[in-house]
Amino acid sequence: MPESQAPIAPASQNGTPSGGILGVVLSYAAFAGLWILVSDLAVEWLLHDPALIILVSTLKGWLFVAVTSLLLYGLIKRLVVQLTEAGQREAMARDEHRHSMGMLSAIVDSSSDAIFAEDVEGRYILFNQAASQFVGKPIGDVLGQDDRALFPEQAEMLAAIRRQVIDENRVSTRDEKVDTPSGEKVFLATKGPLRDAEGKVMGIFGVSRDITDQKRADLALRESEARYRTVVEHVKEVIFQTDAQGLWTFLNPAWTEITGFPLEESLGTLFLDYVHPDDRQRNAELFEPLIQRRKDYCRHEIRYLHKDGGYRWIEVYARLTLDEAGGIVGTSGTLNDISARKLAEEALYRQAEELRGRNRELERFNRAMVGREMDMIALKQRINELSLDLGRPAPFALAFLDGPGSGASPDGKEAGR
Repeated sequence: MPESQAPIAPASQNGTPSGGILGVVLSYAAFAGLWILVSDLAVEWLLHDPALIILVSTLKGWLFVAVTSLLLYGLIKRLVVQLTEAGQREAMARDEHRHSMGMLSAIVDSSSDAIFAEDVEGRYILFNQAASQFVGKPIGDVLGQDDRALFPEQAEMLAAIRRQVIDENRVSTRDEKVDTPSGEKVFLATKGPLRDAEGKVMGIFGVSRDITDQKRADLALRESEARYRTVVEHVKEVIFQTDAQGLWTFLNPAWTEITGFPLEESLGTLFLDYVHPDDRQRNAELFEPLIQRRKDYCRHEIRYLHKDGGYRWIEVYARLTLDEAGGIVGTSGTLNDISARKLAEEALYRQAEELRGRNRELERFNRAMVGREMDMIALKQRINELSLDLGRPAPFALAFLDGPGSGASPDGKEAGR
């Protein structure tokens, strides 16, 4: 018998030999009584000769012996057959019960979950191999002990759960954190009332699964999600997702900071409704290569409407969101407010235009001044020439006009003239 389970109770009998014997005796007595009564009445009614009555009575007695013998034989044979069949059924039931209990024991001991049973006082009456490994004790040392020997720190908590299961008379599932030789573990424990053949609660049964790693993974996931949520909620860029129809499915709080539109009013609406009407056609053209998968992403600058009636310049970065089969389920990306940069660019452009205009004016002024100076120089040259023709010295010194080696005299005449 496996050590992890309590002794198997014998199977109940389907019938008893005394019940069958009583039936035979009663049947025989009833037949005998009716035979004697009816046959005696018939002899007295039909016969009046004493000698004939004695003869018929003798024959009637022998006939009674023969008939009752046959009847007794049939009844006994029937009883033997019934007892034999009952014995076979009982043997089969015992075999099936032993087989079922053997299979149950094999399942219990091969399970990776801790399977156990306790009586109403909390003493363990069943403890499988997995439970033994969790507590670090042999099964034989656990049977008959209670939780004070296994989980001293959590014994009161476990006892309260056992009493609750018995009082409420129903199965319940909860997380239980207990100390084990390998450290603190968390079990998903399902416990319910254990009843005897008459339906009376005789204790509880339990199945506990070690979910410590799962709990740690869940905690790590929640912490990661919290960190991600903190980043998403505080980042200055809009992080978005849309479905295949272009409806917003996710927007972080930066959306409201940039556009003024509340998140609850925006989610589920069409993203194109927030693009400046004059830019919607251009926006569709810029998205077209992405939708047709000619590009892995698209990045462009577009105007988005603001709730106050104005608009903001937005740098859009978007990628396709695909399902496992590669089908388009939407888009995701970021929206970055570049309005300040756009204003700075426009201011720089205006300054550059203003400087270009001033430069053009200076160029015109310079050209005008140079032309006037050249006209004055030409006039002075003409006066110098006339003065020389009249035999007078040149009144204007224009030697700076002659390059090196030009041969001009200090008076303005050419050399050799």
